[in-house]
Amino acid sequence: MKKTGSLFLCLLVTTAFFGSLSVNLVRKDSAGIFSSLRLPAGFPSEKGFVAIWLFLLTLCGFAAWHILQNPISAKRKKNVLIMLLIFLSTVLAWNFLLFQDGSLTGALAMNVAGILVGLLTTLMAWFVDHDAGYLLFPLVLWDLFSLYLNISLVVLN
Repeated sequence: MKKTGSLFLCLLVTTAFFGSLSVNLVRKDSAGIFSSLRLPAGFPSEKGFVAIWLFLLTLCGFAAWHILQNPISAKRKKNVLIMLLIFLSTVLAWNFLLFQDGSLTGALAMNVAGILVGLLTTLMAWFVDHDAGYLLFPLVLWDLFSLYLNISLVVLN
C-alpha cells in the first residue's frame, strides 16, 4: 500500500498539479500564439501540446516514484527531488512566458535554462536510479525540440 500511495502522490504533484497549470496556460493562450503568430513547421496544435505535456509530466511522476523507492539516503533523494521540482518549474515558466505573457525572447531564455537544469536533473536521477534517468530523458528531448520552436518563433515573428 505504501508504494501505491507514493506513486499516487508523485503523479498528483507532477501530472495533476504541474500538468493542470501547463494545460490551462496552453488552452487559454492569452498571448495568441496559435491565432496571431506565424508558427514554424512542426509546431504542435493546442491538443498536441496538451497531450505532450500530460505524457511527459506523467513520466516525471514515475521517475520521482522510482527515486522515492530507491534505498539510498534520504538526503540524496531530497536533492534529486528538489532538482526535479526546479526542472518542472522551468517547464511551467516556459509555458507562462510563451502562452500567457507572449514574451518570445523570455521563453527562449527560460528554455535554455530548462535544458541545462533538465540535463543536470536527468544525470542526478540516473545516478540514483537508472530507470528514473531514462524516464526523464524524453522531457530533455522535448526541451531541445522546443528550443527549435522558440528560435523559429523569434525569427518568424
